[in-house]
Amino acid sequence: MREENKTLPKTFASLLDKNYIEVEDVLQVNSYKGRYCIVGRKRGEDRKLLIKWNNTHMREHYSKLEKERMIYVLLDGQDITPEFIPIHGFLATDFISGSVTVRSYLIKNRSNPKKTDHMICSVLKDWEKMFRIVNRDFDSNRIQRISLGEQFHLEMYNAWVSKPFDAHSSKILHTCNHVGFWLFTRINAHRIRNMLKSNQLVPVIIHGDYHLNNILVLDERLYTIDFENLCIGYAEIELAYLYVQIWALMVKGKEDVIQRMDQLFCETLEKCNLSVGFFTVCQRILLSQISMNRSFFAQERVDIGLTSKVRLWRDALSVFS
Repeated sequence: MREENKTLPKTFASLLDKNYIEVEDVLQVNSYKGRYCIVGRKRGEDRKLLIKWNNTHMREHYSKLEKERMIYVLLDGQDITPEFIPIHGFLATDFISGSVTVRSYLIKNRSNPKKTDHMICSVLKDWEKMFRIVNRDFDSNRIQRISLGEQFHLEMYNAWVSKPFDAHSSKILHTCNHVGFWLFTRINAHRIRNMLKSNQLVPVIIHGDYHLNNILVLDERLYTIDFENLCIGYAEIELAYLYVQIWALMVKGKEDVIQRMDQLFCETLEKCNLSVGFFTVCQRILLSQISMNRSFFAQERVDIGLTSKVRLWRDALSVFS
């Protein structure tokens, strides 16, 4: 990022100065969304803080920050998120210095089933704990409701359209892929809605962006971050999304890791009274859509061979037969 793009608005800089906060690093400057993120510390203190601020004139994005602040307050002291620091006008939390993302941890320890199994268990336990607390104590009227069709389409879109092919692929191929799978996901969302009417799926409060880069790990402790997309949706989709991200990283590992993962996710679904059937539907379709040659966000190649790709597609299509 160019240095001039890291300039903070005068309003934000003034608020920082009034709260005696010195900026050490600028992590994000998004003038379009009016969203800014810095690492700083209060004058005379050693404690590093992660501070987010949204332009109050951009109501939609400001409300996301307010929602995120409320969820950090709710989860503070539960060993799920970084410690919340009450500072007027900002969202401030402990800066987890030295942490790595769960995604990086899983890649590093891919050849160690014991460590990966333990990490997957820990992630699911934290998700379950967060799920129970948020859905017991949080005011659902204060957050956005997302319909089944909308959420399903968004997950499919993110999984497939986000650079699924190599960078040198033709623009025509990419455009065809984009249009084809936009139609595919729309049709599937409609069929799933009709197929599962009798299951009486219950919308709940979910993180909304629960991916492996939004979970940090330091000394075996996990920290969930970035709650700005918190919404009312379907937990089965969120867990399927998480499952497929882990699957994409573990696919080069041993088969017993995948089998153990299946068991862990089913246990979590049953404990939370969620639909294993709906989770399986979402899981199969998401798996089929990352199986071409890349995982989520083009972060890593997924080379599983043509036979496996065909099997994943067959499994996805079978949910509609």
